[in-house]
Amino acid sequence: MHEKAASSSNRTSAEGMARVVQLLMSSSADLNLQDVNGCSPLHQAILSENDQVFNLLLKQSSLNLEIKDKKGRTPLWLALTVPDEKINPDDEDSVAARLSQAGASPDSIETSSGDSLLHLAATQSRQNAGLFLAGHGAEPNVTNKLGETPLHGACRSGLITLVSKLLHCGANPNIQTTETEELKQKLSERRKTRLETKAEARRKAIAIATELQNQKLQEALAAEEMEKRKKRGSSTTASEPRSEYIPNDSFEADLGINNPFMESDEQPVSPPDLKNPFFDDLRAAAAASAVARGDANPFDPPAQVEERSRRQSEKQHKGISEPRKEFTETEIEELILEHNLYDESLNSLVVDCHGKTPLHYSIIEKHENVINCFKEFDDMVSSGGRLNLAPDFDICDSEEQSALEHALLTAQYRLAESILEAGANIDLQDSQGCSLMLKTIQRKDVPSALFLIEHGADINVRTKENQSVLQLAISHRLQPVVDSLCKNGADPNVADEYGNCPLWTAMKSKQFGIAETLVSHGCNTNVWHKGPNNCIQSLLHRAIHEKDEDAGCFVIKCKCDINSPRRPSTDGTGGVEAWDGLTPLHLACMAGLDKIVQFLVQENAQVNIQDSEGRGPIHVSILSGHPIPTQLLLGHPELNLTLEDRTGQTPFAVALDTKDHKSAEAILSREPNAAERYDKKGRNYLHRAILGGNVEKVLFLISVSANIHIPVQDSSLITPLHLAVQAGSEIIVRHLILAGANVNAMDKHKKTPLHEAADNDRANVLAILIQNGVNVSEVDNKNNNALHLAVQQGHINSVRELLSESSVDATAVNARGQNSLHTLAQYAKDNAGAIFEIFRQNLPNFPINSLDAEENTALLLAYLNGNGRLCRELLKNGSTLSAVNKNGISIFNAEVASKKLLFSLLDLLNAEPPWSDGNFCHECSMKFSVTNRKHHCRHCGRLLCAKCSTKQMPILKYELTKPVRVFSRRPKSHRSAVLKAVLEDYSQSQNAKNFLILSSQTVGFNTKLKSQRSEVKSFPAVSQSCVETC
Repeated sequence: MHEKAASSSNRTSAEGMARVVQLLMSSSADLNLQDVNGCSPLHQAILSENDQVFNLLLKQSSLNLEIKDKKGRTPLWLALTVPDEKINPDDEDSVAARLSQAGASPDSIETSSGDSLLHLAATQSRQNAGLFLAGHGAEPNVTNKLGETPLHGACRSGLITLVSKLLHCGANPNIQTTETEELKQKLSERRKTRLETKAEARRKAIAIATELQNQKLQEALAAEEMEKRKKRGSSTTASEPRSEYIPNDSFEADLGINNPFMESDEQPVSPPDLKNPFFDDLRAAAAASAVARGDANPFDPPAQVEERSRRQSEKQHKGISEPRKEFTETEIEELILEHNLYDESLNSLVVDCHGKTPLHYSIIEKHENVINCFKEFDDMVSSGGRLNLAPDFDICDSEEQSALEHALLTAQYRLAESILEAGANIDLQDSQGCSLMLKTIQRKDVPSALFLIEHGADINVRTKENQSVLQLAISHRLQPVVDSLCKNGADPNVADEYGNCPLWTAMKSKQFGIAETLVSHGCNTNVWHKGPNNCIQSLLHRAIHEKDEDAGCFVIKCKCDINSPRRPSTDGTGGVEAWDGLTPLHLACMAGLDKIVQFLVQENAQVNIQDSEGRGPIHVSILSGHPIPTQLLLGHPELNLTLEDRTGQTPFAVALDTKDHKSAEAILSREPNAAERYDKKGRNYLHRAILGGNVEKVLFLISVSANIHIPVQDSSLITPLHLAVQAGSEIIVRHLILAGANVNAMDKHKKTPLHEAADNDRANVLAILIQNGVNVSEVDNKNNNALHLAVQQGHINSVRELLSESSVDATAVNARGQNSLHTLAQYAKDNAGAIFEIFRQNLPNFPINSLDAEENTALLLAYLNGNGRLCRELLKNGSTLSAVNKNGISIFNAEVASKKLLFSLLDLLNAEPPWSDGNFCHECSMKFSVTNRKHHCRHCGRLLCAKCSTKQMPILKYELTKPVRVFSRRPKSHRSAVLKAVLEDYSQSQNAKNFLILSSQTVGFNTKLKSQRSEVKSFPAVSQSCVETC
């Protein structure tokens, strides 16, 4: 039967084949038997176009019309596989039509894919076959294993007529494809790729940031090295860093407030004029200061200097020698956008995902006519009268891509316009709240963004980070989009949650083309927003604060406010920034932003405006140590160089305090009297420089012919040389003398610099003054010469210098009639004994027993002031114990806390002391006469009357073996001294017993010997032992 069915009509007659088939069927032949290819006789008849056999078989009730060959083809599908142009969907006499009439199913499903015949017709672009099936009752909404309906296939293939037919037959245009294992795998790979791409972009951004930071570090190190080379190779005056500015009588210091202009960064000192006559001295002073400060010694070998410099450099750059290991997300994102580090393929249309509708397929395949078909059908459905489903143009796939987004991603803008006309929502948002407008800008899709703007997309929508469309376009560097947004009404002044306005965002990222666009559309260059410590600042303030010169210059060129300081916030807060009164010119000078300063000066910023501390921009510039801003301001014709701050400091004073000699010279060239201004204490700059020990400043003032003779304008009237002596600066003293200072100048109290040197123990300065011919005999208003003051203060070095190197008169007396030795004893410093030794060495014949106006000897004054060492030294050198002053006070009757010193002095005597003389008894004060004769105590040398010296005794330590006259009333102190002398003699005697009896009888106190032992216990050990033996 297969053979006869497969026979074509041109080989044998149709009737003959039909009779054979009839005979076979009457013999119970199997009509559904399949050959090796799975074909039944019906398949063969269709393939061979044997119409007689086909009709005969079709009449058999046992014929299976759904049987499939090995290719899965049913007889109906086999009949439709002829060339599509040969199929007439309306021909009811065709093979396919007769099969359908005989009961063949148009919905036969292909098992492996789940495709129906209608699916196959659509996917294989067999439009007529599809029309036939749709017209003969095929189900239009049946889905295959991918979730696709025949409409999906028709849209993909662009079969407009079939699409229209299916829609009219009830096909659902909104059915979405389902997720399969293959799509899941692709989704997983896509996510992995995105994460890897983002991680790679982040890694590259961090690498770029690190490289930029390394470049900045290398530039800083190179600049430092260059500066070091300049210092080593050029004729610079100083290697000292700029000293810290400490204003005199500072208002801030009184309140305990830090100076807002103080900076810790050390700045190099400007070199002076090479013609300066003190040039070499300046260098020497700087070198000495460097050594004192612990910096490199200019006299060290080069290797040591290099090593020390290296260590200092490492210490200085310890905090920045290593690049940052962490960066903010904002910094990383900005670098990613700036360098386009994201893979652009990640922003393309995702096709391999589920949730696609037929509309999506038609857009992907760019079948615009199909879209128009959907649009027409939508219009027809909307007009009413039909129950068909209308196409939903806002359905999104699993990647949240709508039909409109499909059209934009494939650059089909005319198609996108048709979709919008069909009712698509142009502001449709995804699950993250991101609109199509935002997504388009994030993809940097400029044409799509412009399309959306032109078609009325919402330009006020914000990202989840509260970033506006305009700011997002700026951050992604899309100038055409920014321009279009501004033209279509976007607010160019709206700020994000961090207070960043669009103009600042553009300037910060160096997009000045966009910035110009914003300004041309009315962007406010004077917008005020939150700044440091909650103050309110302008864009210019912020640019200066962040040291962004390009941004600052841009807003200046755009005619922003250039004179207003920062303000407090509405609640009155804002920290010191809100009240410091610093204008942009102050801030730019402080930060050393040369370009901004130049632009401000060119735009006529107020150069004499003062901050809350009264400082002008020139004050701040000099304080900050930035030479170029200072030069720019000094060249301004309207600059007021006499402007004083609250502490009375002029720009010249600030230049001196900061060692900015170049600026100081420039100020003097414009204001010659700038160096002669006085502060509230009557001190000019030279006075203050000397008091501060600032050698470099003093030498500079000398070099510019400052008056070195004018005294301080206060009650002291001390000259600069006096001040230099007080400060103890040898180099300043030398240079003042070299410049012509009077070494014998006197202050109000007639003190010369020599007096000051002696009074302050400046021995080295004394030597300098003596070498330069100072008059050592000058006395002050109390008739004290320099030696008086030196011994009065106990300055041993100064005393040595005066006595050994000068011709000072040590015997000269002051207003109290005291010579220098009296003064030494009067003030009784701890080192008075050592000073007396210097006297003895340099003046061996000095009259140590000379009397002052009160007839005090030096020994008596030393005893009254309790200086035992000086008393002993004077006694050893022949000073008398028996002296009595005008008030009748002597060593023996002076009221002192303890007599131990007297005892020790008496014990110190080893020879009969010299006799004193006078007209009265030193004990009872009776006047001597013819009847009351003078006598002396041979033990102490005092002048006594007969009644006070009735007793006699031998004093063996004086080698007086015979009894001699001694003081007889024997006050406790004197009696103890006599007892001690006796016991000392006893300790040296060969017949202690006889000597003790003799001594006891002679002195008359044998009965009281026992009671005296307690007194002797305070004597030295030898006397004590003698008493105990007795």
